[in-house]
Amino acid sequence: MRRSWIRTSVLLGAFLACSVATAPASADVSGPQIVSYLNAQRASQGIPAGIVEDPTLSADCSQHNNYERINGVFGHTEDPSKPGYTAGGLYAAQNSVLYEGSVWTSTNNPFETAPIHLHQLLSPWLDKMGASENQGYGCATTLASRNRPPPPADVTYTYPGNGATGWPVAQTVGEGPYPGVQSGPYLYVMFAGANLNPFALARATGATLMGPDGPVAVKTVDNYTPALLNALPTGMWVIPVAPLKAQSTYTASVTASVQGYFGTPPPRTFSYSWLFTTTTTQPPPPSPSQVHAVRVGLKASKKGAGGGRTKVSFSGKIYLGSAFSQSKCYGKVTITLKHKRTTVATKTVGVRYGRCTFGQSFTVRNSQLKNDGGRVYARFTGNSSVFPASSGAAVF
Repeated sequence: MRRSWIRTSVLLGAFLACSVATAPASADVSGPQIVSYLNAQRASQGIPAGIVEDPTLSADCSQHNNYERINGVFGHTEDPSKPGYTAGGLYAAQNSVLYEGSVWTSTNNPFETAPIHLHQLLSPWLDKMGASENQGYGCATTLASRNRPPPPADVTYTYPGNGATGWPVAQTVGEGPYPGVQSGPYLYVMFAGANLNPFALARATGATLMGPDGPVAVKTVDNYTPALLNALPTGMWVIPVAPLKAQSTYTASVTASVQGYFGTPPPRTFSYSWLFTTTTTQPPPPSPSQVHAVRVGLKASKKGAGGGRTKVSFSGKIYLGSAFSQSKCYGKVTITLKHKRTTVATKTVGVRYGRCTFGQSFTVRNSQLKNDGGRVYARFTGNSSVFPASSGAAVF
């Protein structure tokens, strides 16, 4: 299953594993606290709880948070040459969901609008984990231990659970196939059973949602959705296309074909229906973007790469005007390297949700640059929340 991280303008926070003798600072949240919050959230929706907090894994998470703080970075790796590097921190980085700037509480899971991350935290196979939140960085292991014994019979778990009440009527998520798009609340479905393990795959074969006004249009996502293979627990999402009606009861039904990763055990069918009721609050209609100016700032440099070639490297940042919001940064940046008026190379790079920064490099023949420099152009094609298209340039 793919490791995951999230960074948003709400800026999602970080965990610190603390010993019994040392009380955490007021802004810190310890590993045992975070695991207890997650266990309560899972239990409230009928998902197996009882996850055990592992102090070693929590310490690993804390070490990775410290590495990120010292180096001003955020992500799933550590450079052994940089201060703060530890083997435990690297392990945590590679096996966790990460966040920055928020605080995990009994009523606030930082990943509630990050469906890939949240689904990993809800996995019925998760039996042991570490977590740490401090200094604005957060880490919770989701891949280090998924050894909960399978149930003797096939079971379907959902979030919201059967009979849940007060569920949101709308949601705008920051990742997955539909980032930044307002919809009804994501409905998470997980399948477990005898002879299955965390690597089993589910293919959605049907999904319906019935409300007070009849059928609701939905989309589905499963383990076969492009870019999500190995990123989700064995299961699927049901996504209402539009916000739901407030203070209303809905009946969701799903069917799926579930099989082992290599076809063993062979496919078998899971079917399940459940009810949930929405909150009394209807959300306001989505407002138009407040971003009125967009530009790309670039820095570029070059150095010899050997063999008669030059490496041109650049880094950039998206600026979104007076109503800056990192949540609007996701999109694509097309980079063009030119020597005078001749295009030497072109690449397209992604800007991750909430990051607003990007970087890339080209290695080209010296004859293409003639050793007299050039210009890097960038164009941000962005998303529907950002206008107009932006561009920038840098000379190296």
